[in-house]
Amino acid sequence: MCIRDRNMKGQVYSRPYTSYVKRCDEEARRLKYIEGECVKYHMPIHKSIEINDYIGLMGKMQEDRRKSGSTLLDEIEIGLKQLENFLRDQGRRYQEMKEKYTWLVEYKCVLQKAEEIKQKGLYQMPILNNLEETKAPLMTEQLEPGLKFTSISGVINTEDCNRFKKLIFRVCRG
Repeated sequence: MCIRDRNMKGQVYSRPYTSYVKRCDEEARRLKYIEGECVKYHMPIHKSIEINDYIGLMGKMQEDRRKSGSTLLDEIEIGLKQLENFLRDQGRRYQEMKEKYTWLVEYKCVLQKAEEIKQKGLYQMPILNNLEETKAPLMTEQLEPGLKFTSISGVINTEDCNRFKKLIFRVCRG
C-alpha cells in the first residue's frame, strides 16, 4: 500500500486528522500502560482471536450507543483515562502498604530481639530511688563499671539517622 501526500505544502499540524492521530497515540500509550500493569500483577488479558470478530464487536457497540464514531472515541478516552488514574492510585497505595508492612516486620524483629535479650538477662535496668538519680547520665561508672554495649538495635526515622549517628559517636568515643 502506498500513500501519497497530496498536500505537501501544508504543515503537518494543520491537517484535518492530526488531532485524531494525536488522540489515538495518547490512547495507545494508555493501553500500553494498562497492559504493563496487568502483566506486572499477573492479571489475565483476553485477546480477540480474529480481527473480524473485533471489528464486529466495535460496530455492535457503536450501534448500541447510537452515537457517531467521534463520540465513541471520546467515551473510550474518558474510560481509559479513568482506568489509568485508578491504576496509578492503586499502585501508589500498594507501595505505601508495602513500605508500612516492611516497617512493621522490622519493628517486630527488633521487639523479638529485645525480648530475647531481656529473657537472657543480659541487660537489667538499675532501680532508681529518687528524682536526682533520674537526671544523671546513663553512661556513668555509677551504674556498672564493666557495662559495655556489643550491639544496638532499633528502628528510627530516616530524618533522624545523622543525628543518631552523632549521638552514638559521642557516647562511644567522645
